[in-house]
Amino acid sequence: MTPPPADASRPENARAKILRAARDLFNEHGTAAVSTNHIAERASVSPGNLYYWFRNKSAIISALFDEWSAASTPVTPADESPAALLRALLATEAQNSVTAQAYRGLSRDLLPLLHADAELAERYRENFRARSAALTTAAQQLVSAGLLRSPGGDEQVRAFVSAFWVLTEFSAPFGEVVQGAEPPERPQPLAGTVLAGMLTDTGRAALSAAANEVDA
Repeated sequence: MTPPPADASRPENARAKILRAARDLFNEHGTAAVSTNHIAERASVSPGNLYYWFRNKSAIISALFDEWSAASTPVTPADESPAALLRALLATEAQNSVTAQAYRGLSRDLLPLLHADAELAERYRENFRARSAALTTAAQQLVSAGLLRSPGGDEQVRAFVSAFWVLTEFSAPFGEVVQGAEPPERPQPLAGTVLAGMLTDTGRAALSAAANEVDA
């Protein structure tokens, strides 16, 4: 067995340095323009050290997708009430918009990356199926509770959830192109704005009451 590199006694630190460097470079230049040598140089590790942790650039991209997915875990409602579910849904959108901004290099190149890597594409589809199913259930509960306007039947609710997902995933690169400058830390909450437009008077009142409780 090949002995590990000198700093392998601290795998989390070395691995994290490589991933942080890759994420920063992908954000700055896109995934296609960045090589493993570029990543190793930015991370201040040798190419051999990088290959100890990741067999190639695709493995680094896959690990960053895992980070992105883990950071996009839905916010848990404070209780089982519809109002708490609505607040958690809006908080999830706000959190995920910031996360997509942090991983905007992947977000920008998302579709080409998924088309080029069948295994990554299947993992992405599984993640979408699981989380969109949970979002659809949440949206249906909010419609039933009178906090959200119904977009139609079950099929329309699923379509709304898909649109919500796409807006969250692609707001960051869209903002980069439209603004034509260094992107802000907090992107425009496009998905949140669409969701807010679906609120009923009861839904807006529930959010207002929650805000008043926080300020009190």
